Amino acid sequence: MKHNIGQLLQKRALFNADNEAYVGAESGHRITFGQLNSTQAAINSQTRCDRVALKRARGSRCCC
Repeated sequence: MKHNIGQLLQKRALFNADNEAYVGAESGHRITFGQLNSTQAAINSQTRCDRVALKRARGSRCCC
């Protein structure tokens, strides 16, 4: 496998760290690619797993 989601996130954070990666539909919570990458790195450093699952709310739309 050439690329995985972690590598794609790191690359996106490197070039577009201040761009919004997520906006909560109901809460309005916003997170940038830089913040998302930091969170992903923290999760990876605290677990011995090489995979992380993401769950999207039913009815939510992906804009990427």
